[in-house]
Amino acid sequence: MNKNIIISHKSDIDGRLGRELFCHLADLPTDTPTLWIEYGADEKQIRETASEWARDKDVFILDFAVSQDFFDTVAKYANNVQLFDHHTGSTEIIGTTIVDTDESTVSLLWNAFGMGEQPKLIQIAKGIDLDMIHNPSLLKHKLFLDSIFMENRADKQEQMLKLLKDYVLPIKFLHKEQEMYSRIKSLAFSKKNIILKGKKIGYVLREEKDKDLETDVIANLILNQDNTLDFAIVCFYISKVGYIYSVRKFRGMTSSLEKFVGSYGGGGRETAGAFRLEMPLSEITI
Repeated sequence: MNKNIIISHKSDIDGRLGRELFCHLADLPTDTPTLWIEYGADEKQIRETASEWARDKDVFILDFAVSQDFFDTVAKYANNVQLFDHHTGSTEIIGTTIVDTDESTVSLLWNAFGMGEQPKLIQIAKGIDLDMIHNPSLLKHKLFLDSIFMENRADKQEQMLKLLKDYVLPIKFLHKEQEMYSRIKSLAFSKKNIILKGKKIGYVLREEKDKDLETDVIANLILNQDNTLDFAIVCFYISKVGYIYSVRKFRGMTSSLEKFVGSYGGGGRETAGAFRLEMPLSEITI
């Protein structure tokens, strides 16, 4: 019987690839049960059912800054709980943790298991998670990796091992990048983009039809329109969750993104974070 269970962030490559990489590095079965977590609603539901799924298990939490209450609740029922993460909030968790805010979760795992020099796949995955706000050209790589690790494919482990040995970007993703970038520019420069100069915030509401558009690249274009802005916010709606405010900033800007998102109950790191509200920006005061 598999006595292990993984909790990982479901909405990005760092969490999805991180799950596959952890199974490989920790020598866990590829079918190890996994609970996918995102934002407050998932955390609340998983915490409240911990007595069922965590009992007598070894629990590994990847790429998510859970609360101390969440960690302690899981630890109450589990054999062991270990957190691998890179978000600022995770530095405050008391328990068995491996946290490095200078890494993505994927690169943190690679380093934690003593794997030596990071191969191109790990470097690119790290760049996508940490640096795409500054380097939108990583978009083509994200589209490629999304097509493998964000989809319901049975060959994720096989593909990961192949890419660890020899990372080759299929040329069709250069064209996909061009197509998406054109759509992103239309949104970022549209009337839906609101500059709140008094608050030094650029804001855009991303509608359902544009849900595939990459947050970091939208934010990059918004921030580059006005170098006085502290933050760019891309807001979108998720059914049964509410409005998600995905916040980005350029490295070097003095205002604290962690403090900003934390004031609304969210979390993040130096250049990226998010919080959840029940209403869109037009009905609140940021």
